[in-house]
Amino acid sequence: MDNMETILFSAGLGPKTGPDKTTAVDKMGEIKLIHAAKMKGIDRFVLLSSVVSDNPQQAL
Repeated sequence: MDNMETILFSAGLGPKTGPDKTTAVDKMGEIKLIHAAKMKGIDRFVLLSSVVSDNPQQAL
């Protein structure tokens, strides 16, 4: 993460891996990356998600 200005997080396991893997990667992985970015002084974090992209009417 040295010499970086922006972090782009786009991990996503999909529905076939189960909730434990989704939590481990999509939630905890993102949280760990945010903390690491803060420690390195990176203040721009972009989350790219496709949640409900197949049915945008369901989006909150």
